[in-house]
Amino acid sequence: NGLRVHAWFNCLALASNRNAPVLRAVGREAVLVDSRGRSLLDYPDGNVPKPERAFLELETPGLWLDPAVPGVIAHLEATVDDLVRAAPELDGLHLDYIRYPFALPMTPGSRFSLGLDFGYGEVARARFAQSNGSFSRGDAWDGFRRERVRDLVAALRGRTPQTWQLSAAAMAYADRAYLTSFQDWRGWLDEGLLDFAVAMAYT
Repeated sequence: NGLRVHAWFNCLALASNRNAPVLRAVGREAVLVDSRGRSLLDYPDGNVPKPERAFLELETPGLWLDPAVPGVIAHLEATVDDLVRAAPELDGLHLDYIRYPFALPMTPGSRFSLGLDFGYGEVARARFAQSNGSFSRGDAWDGFRRERVRDLVAALRGRTPQTWQLSAAAMAYADRAYLTSFQDWRGWLDEGLLDFAVAMAYT
């Protein structure tokens, strides 16, 4: 009937699944840590703890993986390899939750102390310090996290057959995506990492 079938791949969000294979394989460091030093594993009901809960909440509550942790990337690559072996006749792969989570109300980047952002695990901060001499918040730190998501897109692109199209669910406001969830989908399109983006325009 002329239909094309693209596999939907939930990249970095685990919902409430504390028994996910990636957590058993990589451990606690696989899960994001917030800017107050708390792992999402320690969030009650998958949402922001008190006292911040009075004025902040996760836009998508639950557990999120840290794309700065090499073991996470290796697990996602192996999952895509599994898919390619099992269903080589697919037409494409669609990446969802290919970003960092953010707290509502949104505050851009890591320089706004009243907000809450994510990715402050020991592995991520150590990797950042290797390139920058020490850990500090600001444009370089935000850029580091943006590059980790871009590297994940590139890694998964490299695992898919040339006959497949690669797409991603993109926050409809591109600047907001870039600044709050470190999702540079315009850059991914310009670089040829994606064949197309699907705007998350729900309202």
